[in-house]
Amino acid sequence: MIKILQIMDNISKASGVSSFVMNIYRNIDKKEVQFDFLVSNKTRISYEEEIKAYGGRIYYINNPLSICTLFLACKNSNIFFENHSSDYTAIQLHSPTIAEMTIRYAKKYGVKNIIIHSHSSMFSSNFLKKLINYILVFRIKKLANHFWYCSKEAAEFLYGEQFQNLSDSQWIKNAIDCNKFTYNQLAAYNFKEKLSMSKAKIALHVSNFSKIKNTSFLVDVIKEVITKDNEWRFIFAGDGPEKAKTEEAIKENGLSDYCFFTGFTDDVKSFMNAADLLLLPSIKEGLPVVTIEAQALGLTCFVTDTITRDADIGGIEYLQLNAQVWTKKILAFKAKNSEGREVLSEKVKNSGFNIINEAKKVEKLFLKMVMEKLK
Repeated sequence: MIKILQIMDNISKASGVSSFVMNIYRNIDKKEVQFDFLVSNKTRISYEEEIKAYGGRIYYINNPLSICTLFLACKNSNIFFENHSSDYTAIQLHSPTIAEMTIRYAKKYGVKNIIIHSHSSMFSSNFLKKLINYILVFRIKKLANHFWYCSKEAAEFLYGEQFQNLSDSQWIKNAIDCNKFTYNQLAAYNFKEKLSMSKAKIALHVSNFSKIKNTSFLVDVIKEVITKDNEWRFIFAGDGPEKAKTEEAIKENGLSDYCFFTGFTDDVKSFMNAADLLLLPSIKEGLPVVTIEAQALGLTCFVTDTITRDADIGGIEYLQLNAQVWTKKILAFKAKNSEGREVLSEKVKNSGFNIINEAKKVEKLFLKMVMEKLK
């Protein structure tokens, strides 16, 4: 058995990156490949218990991106790799901005296979934070020798337009468990009854309510839609820093009767299965897993036209980030019948976004690195 170290900002259940890593972890052969985790931030609702149940170990080093804990995080990281670098065939970094505080020490202590995995296509919209982030990733291609990405845009963003010329450039798809995300008409009906929305048209937004998700954009859209068609209901699933602001805006505009906030939920699948439409007005993303899950459930997705086309398996419509455009499209939308949803669901199952196939691919890449470690 070989061991791979996953370096993460967090292992929160609300994180798309964490969900991706766990999807791979659940489906690799753990007799062949085992994961450990080096994590910056401890969160309350996390995958910690599941990781431990699989035999994985978790090490917390503090947050390298906080002035208060920067030096302690670097010290802890240095000590960790001094003591454990020989344990791992490879390390995989999912948070590029902490490269200098983590994989620099891995390289120092002789780790031969260092993977950078790009999950995003933009940094913070704040100018100062963006500048700091660019400085933090400036040397990233010199620190690693394997360069993975979730979409073409994510690759170009972190590695440059010539990313395919790098030593080991790999598109690793944000695959999902297609057996879990399968449309069920009866379950959809029962869940709509439970929500008291059996006769409503349901639009769903799923996110961590960060600024990049641009959730507040939907407020003006909802206001216009309800003015013309009050049969629509809007469900906001998830939690995060912008949630309270969005809730307040919904309340101020007199839309509370038409909107439902779930808070954090580990049953997003039921909401997707019951919904008619997914709304994702993100400013930019690498490749949002939620769009793959939604399409696997036969759900049509309206997303911003800045999001990668790599996410489209047949159920995505790309829209200009303009409230009038989104309003018009929602009002004209006709939901798929059960047969239409099942057709899209089957299409996703047969695509490269099936976790069984992608986990096997990742497993083979890790096993191949055994030989690299021996060179």
